[in-house]
Order: sequence, then structure tokens, then C-alpha cells
Amino acid sequence: MNIQKKYEMMVEDIGYFLNSYSYEFDAYLDLDNWNVVPCSSSCGEQAHFYPEEGHRILRIEQLPSVDNYNAMRDFVDIVEDEPTREKLTKALANAHPFRRFKTLVLNDNLLRPLWYNHLHKVQRNQALHWLDEHQVTLDGERLVSPQAFEFRFTDFFCDDLIDNELFNHDDEDDEFSDF
Repeated sequence: MNIQKKYEMMVEDIGYFLNSYSYEFDAYLDLDNWNVVPCSSSCGEQAHFYPEEGHRILRIEQLPSVDNYNAMRDFVDIVEDEPTREKLTKALANAHPFRRFKTLVLNDNLLRPLWYNHLHKVQRNQALHWLDEHQVTLDGERLVSPQAFEFRFTDFFCDDLIDNELFNHDDEDDEFSDF
């Protein structure tokens, strides 16, 4: 696979995980193989996916949900049909704005592809910003970042989760968290 294609796939994956609100998985960019790796933060009998031991990785932290709210608000501004724009504006102004917005968009066959196109552009820009923020650069065919750390799996990995800041989530109730 050529470098440009690999890079674009990586950017798309980063954009997805920046906006993936799951407490079951964290995600990491594996700089050694350009993959975005989900990593289970639960310690049970469930399957775990980890980066390969010794690989240089960066944690992909989920963006605040207000960023997704702003993406929806920006989308409303580009909708040309006035009645549709009013419905979307009302959805964002009431309780459960993410759910209401999503219901309107998914039930409208003309609006749905426009929304997903807009969302794809937003997520791509977020991923590019994240890469820039973490100083991820390309050195030949190798990804480099001074913020990367080497992943080491230990027998006590699950016990280490409690103390490891990389896995701590803010459990604050977020008014925008139901998207």
C-alpha cells in the first residue's frame, strides 16, 4: 500500500476515534505500523486488543462533545432549505440535542448524505489538527512524534490501569454526551 493511502486511512481512523464515546475502549496510534488500535480498558474475560509490545504509541483522547455540537451547529448554517434548517435549529435548542438532531438527519434521505459528508470533513480536520498537536511527522516512511511512548504489556497490566493516567476518564455528566 502506498504511503498516501496509508496516511489517509490513518487520518480517517483517528477522526473516528476522536469522536468515539466509549468507556470500554481507548484508542492508540501505533507509530510503527500506522494503525489505530483499540485497547480494552476493562479487565474481564472479554477480548483485549492492545498495541504490539515495544511499539511507539500515542493515546487518542476523545474530544469534548461540545466539538460535535459545534459541528452540528455549523451544518445547520449550510442547510439551504429554510423549514429543514428551522427544525434542526429547534432540535439543537431543546433537551437531548444530539438525539433529536440525529433523528431528523437519519430520517431525511436528502439530508443524511449531506450530514455525513460534512461530518467526514470535520473529523478529517480534527484528525489533522490532532496529528499536528502531537507533532506527528513523517521521516521517510516512518512516523515520528516526541510525545510517543513505548508500549509494554505486563502481567499486571489490569492492576496498572488504576494508577495509569492514560486510562483515566472524566466521568463528569456532560450535557452533550448522548450523541
